[in-house]
Amino acid sequence: EKMLIVEEIIRDLAQKNGCAKLRDIIAKARERGIEDKFVEEAITKMRKEGMIFRPKEECYAPTV
Repeated sequence: EKMLIVEEIIRDLAQKNGCAKLRDIIAKARERGIEDKFVEEAITKMRKEGMIFRPKEECYAPTV
């Protein structure tokens, strides 16, 4: 499922860099055939559900 892929991308990027930059999330998702609009909607949903947070502008990390 695309939502799980986006979550995995955020987790991987955050592990390497401290947080996952939006542009990097979008680039990795594109490589896996996921459109930008879906990524942005997924991030919004994951933030509302408390799965991820934004430690700084345009950068995301998992809550656990």
